[in-house]
Amino acid sequence: MSPTILLIEDDEILRDNFCEMLEMEEFNVIGAEDGLVGLQLAKHIQPDLILCDINIPKISGYGVLHKIREDASLGNTPFIFLASESSLENRSKAMYLGANDYIGKGEKSAKILQAIAQQLDPVGLSWVYSTNYVLRYNLA
Repeated sequence: MSPTILLIEDDEILRDNFCEMLEMEEFNVIGAEDGLVGLQLAKHIQPDLILCDINIPKISGYGVLHKIREDASLGNTPFIFLASESSLENRSKAMYLGANDYIGKGEKSAKILQAIAQQLDPVGLSWVYSTNYVLRYNLA
């Protein structure tokens, strides 16, 4: 079974693009348009990983992370911020609050996929790189 990723992003075009990229890598992807819907979905689907924008409506990405870390059933879920701002201050705040990683939205897909791979399999036993540096989940 492929890992399930919850993607919380308010920009519909970006959300669709990220979902498509992740689905091409054989992830199950659920999209949410704001922090409140994202939290509700997280509690319902118990994702393997959460990708979240910081500046989202209803509950900010920082608020989502805080609530995820407080929830007994979700507290250990890997959480990666996908942010449009890559300032050291924002990155430091994200990591202080318990994010596992902080990646700029403009990063190449291979870097985003590598960050996901590191969180889903930190030992690196289940992930392999293809010749064009795209990651594939090896279920064999």
